[in-house]
Amino acid sequence: MLSQIPRNTSTSPLRVDRLLSSFEIVRSQEYRRGRPHQQTRLMAFEGLPPSASFSAKLKNFRNWNGHWYAEDHVEEWVSRSPQALFPGRTVHVLASQNYAHLQEKIDLLFLDDRQELHVLEVKAEHVASNRGVPPDQIWGQMNRYVGFLRSERLPFPTSLENYYSEFSTRFVGSPHELASDLQQTFGQAFSPVSTASLVVRRTFLTEGYDDYAVDYFRACQQRGDGPIRLLYYRFCPEVDRHWIQFWEVLLIVRAQK
Repeated sequence: MLSQIPRNTSTSPLRVDRLLSSFEIVRSQEYRRGRPHQQTRLMAFEGLPPSASFSAKLKNFRNWNGHWYAEDHVEEWVSRSPQALFPGRTVHVLASQNYAHLQEKIDLLFLDDRQELHVLEVKAEHVASNRGVPPDQIWGQMNRYVGFLRSERLPFPTSLENYYSEFSTRFVGSPHELASDLQQTFGQAFSPVSTASLVVRRTFLTEGYDDYAVDYFRACQQRGDGPIRLLYYRFCPEVDRHWIQFWEVLLIVRAQK
């Protein structure tokens, strides 16, 4: 059962943070001499590391090969292990800027078994009113990505075929056909998704959100800007082992009395 931690504040609705997954960050022997973000992978684990203190800043630490962690490491981990963000769901990765750029440099793009496109913006920083990335700034970036997808990359999946061939060549080592990969992931019954039925979900994966940021995104969703998902990670370093957890902030609105 996934853990949920309710947080009450006097100025904002009830906040509920849900634990999605936990991993140890391990060496990737396949990319022992590859680019820094390719040198580690996620391995699921149960229980807690010795210190159980998931409060360290990821960018203040290095991987086993001496390279500083950065945003592209987080992008790599979830692109290779999408279940970190979608536990129990069937999901297919469509794009990663670590391997090939779309015209708008979307960090990550996933399709799930509910015919939803998840556009991910990844930040190795807090999103906050101060001492972090302002929520309106990251929201503006996301709106550009969503606008691009709706104007240039629909209907789906036909519009992504050329990009996906380039991406898959770099991601898995050979060019793949998008339609074939989607059928393999979702089953032979998978058919092209109509523009009318395709949902584009704005998904943010950051180091965390203060209450101001949560309220900002909640207001965006309430005014009809589309579905939003707030995800964050927590990092725990030990002397020779590193762990990471992924959490979701549920955008719950307090019922009116």
